[in-house]
Order: sequence, then structure tokens, then C-alpha cells
Amino acid sequence: MLVGYLIASGIMLVGALVAAVWGVDAEGKSLEEIAPPLTSYDEHGNETVNLPV
Repeated sequence: MLVGYLIASGIMLVGALVAAVWGVDAEGKSLEEIAPPLTSYDEHGNETVNLPV
């Protein structure tokens, strides 16, 4: 039973390290402020696609 707790705590520590390195400060921001939408419309009403490459 102790082994399960140790494995779970190791996974949580890895997740904390990933969040510390690659995390995004998103508190109180809308989704559009964090990343551009995948599809949007220009001034003429045409759909533009902004896929990440």
C-alpha cells in the first residue's frame, strides 16, 4: 500500500515540475488572451485558419 502512495507522489512531483517549467500564467484571463483562436474572421467576413505548426 505504501508503494502506491510513493508512485502517486512521484507522478505529482513530475506534474509540478512540468507546470513550473512550461506552465502559462492564465489567472483571470480569457482564452483569447492566452492563445489566438484556431479560426477567426477578417474584416470582409472570410474565415481565416491559424493552426499551430
